[in-house]
Formats: sequence, structure tokens, C-alpha cells
Amino acid sequence: MSFNSSRRRATSLAAAAIVTAVALSGCAATPGGDSSAAPEGGTVIGIANAFLGNSFNQAAVALLTKYSEEAGFAPLEPTNADADSSQQISDVQSLISRGAKAILLTPNDSDALAGVVNSTVAQGIPVVTPNIGVNTDKVFVNVRPSGTEMGTLQCEALKGNVPDDAQIFYVAGFLSDSTGRERWESFRDCVADKFPGITVTMKEGKWDPVESTTLIETAFGSGQTFDALVLASDSVYGPGALSTLKKLGLLFPAGDPGHIYLSGIDGSPEGLQAIRDGFMDNLVAQPLVQQCEQAVAYLKLALEGGTVTAGPTDHGSEIVDDGGVLTDFIPALFVTIDNVDDKAIWGNTVS
Repeated sequence: MSFNSSRRRATSLAAAAIVTAVALSGCAATPGGDSSAAPEGGTVIGIANAFLGNSFNQAAVALLTKYSEEAGFAPLEPTNADADSSQQISDVQSLISRGAKAILLTPNDSDALAGVVNSTVAQGIPVVTPNIGVNTDKVFVNVRPSGTEMGTLQCEALKGNVPDDAQIFYVAGFLSDSTGRERWESFRDCVADKFPGITVTMKEGKWDPVESTTLIETAFGSGQTFDALVLASDSVYGPGALSTLKKLGLLFPAGDPGHIYLSGIDGSPEGLQAIRDGFMDNLVAQPLVQQCEQAVAYLKLALEGGTVTAGPTDHGSEIVDDGGVLTDFIPALFVTIDNVDDKAIWGNTVS
């Protein structure tokens, strides 16, 4: 089957789709999402989320729900594992027991969720993973941006923006999932290759805004001087980073002698506003609209008995086969003050 849902169509739908994020993010506000109400009409599917505690993940569940309904599916109430892999395994099993014939899974841990994906597929229930991949060849396809691409973009943007001997504090995501690991390792390796005089101190924030804020406050409040703060997620870590720097008297706009270079990944409304305000230098925006739209399209293909093969797609991406695990890498967008208002960025469409 051909995929003709182009990036142009995804962009035109973005405003209508994500504007519902606030309303829909109330779904599954508690772990498990245990409402027993069954949806009416269409093939029943489940949407299992790792966590919903930030604007990115709230927008993602809104989009997945919207596109699922437009495709004729009847999605059960989305679940929220609240960053607990054991809970997410139970969530998937619960969705199946409630009649789900296919699962859209954003795994909390790429390895820990592999087992439940294997058992789910063994029951004839296909699984597609948007945003974060799972490490098993039983998944129909992972659909996400390349963490390696995004981490490399963050690294390359350092040129001319920080001293040759800069001290950088990097807050990583979960290093046990593919997204967090790729973002960090690509940034680290690129810095070592292109900026050998720069020193990077990395701490694992585990996609937890409280933990990341504590890490930043400890590092920047210790008396050590850092020239830059690089975040694996501006939607999860950005608000805490900005408030902490302000509390410590270290928040200055670009061009001010006291400015600390700040970069993130996601493209959240908060991150975009920080660029406009001069406090954040750049960010790498995830192609959230397109990856959610394609994830639903792949789920439909799986239920129709179709297959996916490695190679270029007709929606501007590349499917890669890594040991039998297929991943559709959707290109990301680099954002600065010059294009911060671009409506193609999902964070500009959240009301």
C-alpha cells in the first residue's frame, strides 16, 4: 500500500488537530485509564502512553486519537502509565482484554516493553510505536524522528555560539530508551569529533521534570561555571530549566554578557516562547503531526494485512531495517528566531 498523506497535508491539518490537545489531554489523567466504556463503531484499538505530564505528550495523544477516529477506528480511552513500565505492560494487557484489535504504543522503556509487544503480536494484534521505538522485530514499525539526527543538529549548532573551551551541562532523557540514548550519544560523539576543546557534563533526567530541575539547580548552584545548558527535551525540562536559571540570577537574553546558551528538543510552546524572549537559542522540533498521522496509517495497513519494507517512503522519510526492527524516521526541523513562528511547528498550533 502506498502512503500518500504528505507533509503538506499534515501541516494543513495541524491547527485543527492539535487545538484539541487541552481537551483530550484529560483522558487517562490517572495511570491505567481504566474506564470500562466501550467505543461505538469501527475496529477497536488501544492507545498506550508512557506519560502525559507535558504539552508534547498531551498533544501526541490528542493527535493519535483524532487520526484514529478519522481512519474509522474506535479508540478506547488512552492509558497513562505515568513513567512506570510495569504499569504500561498492565495497560496494554487491559486494552486487549477490553477488545483492542491493534495497539498504538509509546513505550516507557524500549527494552522493558518488548516482551508485551511480542505476546500481543502473538495473539494476532499488531503494534505500532509512535515517538519512541521498541526493541523487538515483532513490532509492525516504529515511527519517530531520528534521535541521532536531532542530537547531531544540537551539536552542530554550537559552532560560533559557545567558546572553543566551553563547559556544557547536558540533561539526558532515559538512557534505557532508544530516543534518550540516541539523542545523548549522537550529541556526545559529535562534540568529541567537531569540538574537542568542549567539556560536556551529562546527567540523566529520565524524562522527569522534577528530577531534571533538581539536577540543573545542583549543577548551576554549585559555583561551577557552565557556558551552555543543552536539554534532551524542551517540553519536559524547559520550564524547570528557565525557572531555575532565573531563581539563581543566571537567566539573561542572547547578546547579554551573562547569557547561558540554551538548546532543546521537541518544539513545545514553552520552548518556542523562550526563543522569542531571547532566553533559548534554538531547538529541534519533532515532526509530531506527521509521525502521529503515519503511525495511524501504518496501524491501518497492518490490520489490512499489508507489509512494510526498508527504503524511502512517499512522505519524505526513510524506513530503516536494524536487525529486523523497522523504523520510519520522520525528519525533524531546526528552529531559531528566524523561523520560530512557522506554523509547521506543532508547538505553534496548541491553543
